[in-house]
Amino acid sequence: MPSVEPPVTLDAVVADPHLHALFLQHLSVSDSKGFARLLFLVSVEEFKKVFASNKHSEDPEDDAQAHRRQYASKIINKFMSPDAFLDIASENLRILNKSVWSFGKLLRNDLMLYSGLAAKTDLFQDAELAVKKALQPNFSQFSATPEFMALVASSRLTYVENDDSTDEEQLEESSPASVLEESLTSPSPVSSTSTHVRRQRTATTFLTLERVLGNRRLCSVFWVFLFKERTHEQLSLWMDFRYQLLPILEDFIHTVQDSGDEEHQQENDHEERQAGELIEQLLAVGSRIAAKYLTASASTRVTFVGEAEQGLLRDYELRVACCLDAGSFSLADAEELLRTVERIQAVIEADLKVNHFVRFMGSESFKSLVASYQSRLLSPSGSSNAVTSTASDGSSTASDSSMTTLQELFQCMNVASHQPQRSKSLISSVMNFRLDVNDRSHPEIIKEVLHSLADPSNHSESSSDLYHHHAIPDHVEAFFRPSGADVVRSTTRPEPSLFHMTIGNAEKAFYGACLTRYVPLNDSSKLGPLEQVLQETEGLEVYVPAGLCIISRYPILDTLKQRLDSLHAAMQDDEAYLSDVNWLPTAAQMAELLSPFDFATATTSQDNVTSLSALDHYVDFSMEELFSCLSVEHVVSLATCMLLERQVVLVSSRYSVLTSVGETLKSLIAPLEWSHVFAPILPKSMLECLQCPTPYLFGVHSSYRAELREMLEREGCGDGIVVVDLDADTMSSPGRPQLPEYVRGPLTSRLLQLLKPKVFFSDFVPMLRSKTENSHASGFPQGHVRSCFREAVATLLRTVEEFRFVLSDDFDYVVVFDRIAFLRRLPSREQSFYRTFLETQVFSHEIASVDI
Repeated sequence: MPSVEPPVTLDAVVADPHLHALFLQHLSVSDSKGFARLLFLVSVEEFKKVFASNKHSEDPEDDAQAHRRQYASKIINKFMSPDAFLDIASENLRILNKSVWSFGKLLRNDLMLYSGLAAKTDLFQDAELAVKKALQPNFSQFSATPEFMALVASSRLTYVENDDSTDEEQLEESSPASVLEESLTSPSPVSSTSTHVRRQRTATTFLTLERVLGNRRLCSVFWVFLFKERTHEQLSLWMDFRYQLLPILEDFIHTVQDSGDEEHQQENDHEERQAGELIEQLLAVGSRIAAKYLTASASTRVTFVGEAEQGLLRDYELRVACCLDAGSFSLADAEELLRTVERIQAVIEADLKVNHFVRFMGSESFKSLVASYQSRLLSPSGSSNAVTSTASDGSSTASDSSMTTLQELFQCMNVASHQPQRSKSLISSVMNFRLDVNDRSHPEIIKEVLHSLADPSNHSESSSDLYHHHAIPDHVEAFFRPSGADVVRSTTRPEPSLFHMTIGNAEKAFYGACLTRYVPLNDSSKLGPLEQVLQETEGLEVYVPAGLCIISRYPILDTLKQRLDSLHAAMQDDEAYLSDVNWLPTAAQMAELLSPFDFATATTSQDNVTSLSALDHYVDFSMEELFSCLSVEHVVSLATCMLLERQVVLVSSRYSVLTSVGETLKSLIAPLEWSHVFAPILPKSMLECLQCPTPYLFGVHSSYRAELREMLEREGCGDGIVVVDLDADTMSSPGRPQLPEYVRGPLTSRLLQLLKPKVFFSDFVPMLRSKTENSHASGFPQGHVRSCFREAVATLLRTVEEFRFVLSDDFDYVVVFDRIAFLRRLPSREQSFYRTFLETQVFSHEIASVDI
């Protein structure tokens, strides 16, 4: 027989935030007095749970008793007084034959005479029974509503069935404090008939505040709800305490306590070093939290209403300031700070319960969220499947495919968020290419992959991520001969060409070098009649382009170019290399092309490149070409266009210049990253890409300038495009953007001092000395130029940290930036630039780059 579903009682509704949020919504329309009475019952339910708090107090018993007495007084003043804001009194509501106001007055007097009454969990029992009886008709009406019946119908998502015997055993093994702390069960209603029911349903997964705060994903969703209301300050502080400060603080306490054990004296040196590192982290995190939340100029200032509660914030700020001045942290400091932080968290939790959590559970955004994602939103964070998946993809920042990502959840709640870019892995591939002359009417470049870490023959499920990230870019053949694939007719062998290039955006960029040589077409059967005649009479040969391309996931452009140059120089006496389009490098030559990157010989001390991860921002090409082509003012304007993600087209008569300038521009905005379309060499066959509506940086060879002009004029697609002629130092840009003056002025001035000292210092006294001139002549000051731009970017981002909030669960994390508060702090003359800048992917990727 199918089991009979037991009815949901009023006690169960009072105990569960989700249910009583729906009931409150119903009462707010139908009965305001009933609304106040339900809030009274909820407050009494919370009063019963106060016993587990304040476990780290210096005097736990006295502190907890005072807290309970204060809580009880607030309930009386709020619900049972003549001037109560939510008065529950009425003529027909009597408590022990007394009016609500009279009973409340007696209860208040008893608490003043004997504070120990606050320790009784049944302090409000008489009032509770009377209010429940008065509220029962409202509940009967509510239980007949479609919303309530729909909730009961879907109760399998919020209830689990347990045997009575199992429940009893668990209750015997678990103390009330542990059950409350884990927040997995809500108080079960007392029923005299419960022993006659073989199986009952217990509310094991209804969302309580404790459970929401204990689950990073749910806590993040709660934060977004408050953020949209601009009431997120206290929860932000609570989360920074919980996830940033407390782990370091507790590690420090345990480390110092363990270091005092004389039996493990050999480990003490290591523990002392570890404690020193933890002190540095504590001072940094502790002072950052104080600056962000507690100072008078804090961007997300937190204040409490009560004087005692506000004193906790002052205690925290003062203790952190003292330790920061002393530059050290003692065990006593750490333990006292821990107690202060936990008291502050308790105050925040109490405020969230009373003022925000019920509204959150009853909000339309939360109900729609649960309806869409409840099976994954409420799934246990840390499930084995998810952990396995995450472990198998160390570079991924997204949740397991079976989980809803935080970004999806935030999109459901209509809140913009930012996520970091996926980390890249090193890849090197070598390809051989040649022009296919079998069909002279449709010549095309064909390639042969000689080596690739994304070898299809080794593609397996375990290496799918490696294969995906290392797969050779589509249409790579078009970049071997950007101006077009065709033979060359000449009486002498054409000069070989060697240039470097970049394919793809920052998320999956490939950096390469391409060497093209020209091999005579000796097969007369593939020559046209006229070509045969000219060959015999004029000595006009037909040369076929062939060559090698080597690519990497890191911008070691000059290194790749030098390896191909060395190979070409060594093969000048090799007849097969010079005359056979099918020539292939030997195993030894392949090993040389793919040899590990030599940090010691390829970099200087100022580059500070000692690992593959550091190669992301390493500049293995000359930045001088950009400043040789353009004036300082044009360089700064062009960098501004990159920051604001404008559409940029570079034009030059040199392929390598296009690549060097494009890569230099990306390097100059570091640590910000250009993540849009980036092709500093755009093949002639791909000029249609100029009509792309998204931001891009393209480089076009001047030999097809006419086609470029025609493309830009077509349908007005060139109206917003910035065209930079590197050969003529010109820049066409409608409404050229400008950096804020406090950034642009110092940057331009410093660059002029570095690159044009004679002009900059021409009117200075004393005159510029030859020593300064010689230092400039000794080489391009590449490191100093990068430093200038890095300082300019740092100035732009100087205050953004205060307005960034990191939200995470066990799988991924996102960042929410408080754009409204940030812009409100800026002068009006700077807001225009920042309004555009804050909407860019450049900014989004930077604001999401945090250490978890």
